[in-house]
Amino acid sequence: MNDDIYIVRDMKNFASITDLLQKSKFNFSNVVLKQGILEANYRVSRQLGLELGSKVFFIKRLRIVEGQARSIETDYIDYKLVPGIEKHDFSNISFYEWIAQEYGYRTIRSDEEILVVEASDEECELLNFPKESEVLLVKGTTYKDTKGPFEYFELVCDPSFYRFRSVSKR
Repeated sequence: MNDDIYIVRDMKNFASITDLLQKSKFNFSNVVLKQGILEANYRVSRQLGLELGSKVFFIKRLRIVEGQARSIETDYIDYKLVPGIEKHDFSNISFYEWIAQEYGYRTIRSDEEILVVEASDEECELLNFPKESEVLLVKGTTYKDTKGPFEYFELVCDPSFYRFRSVSKR
């Protein structure tokens, strides 16, 4: 991979990946792999504070930057908050910006966990990695207000593409 192509995610300030890519002036596109309505499984219902089997909107996208697949992003949102969203094409627009314009929701906080894991065969194929490669897995929950979780997401990505910045003070 090209070490000159990366984005820096400041852990102190929330910014969408699309915003970071635009700021860095990279050419990028999104390929929607799947989207629709499903029943929340245990993990998703727990992260979103929903009852098991509640309807959630999900979208799984492949992000391509400078001609190379860089990440696989999967988002889950309580369908009651975004009725009709499954009819929209999210191929090449900012998901968060569209949500803000259509529903008036803005993300104010994100809680994330960053792991290094072995990629599945499907992930290796989509990211053009050899089998059994290690990838970054970023799992998180976003909040639009103080009333509870808005979105649960999982981001599987090329470890060289994301750099994380955190400043600690005493």
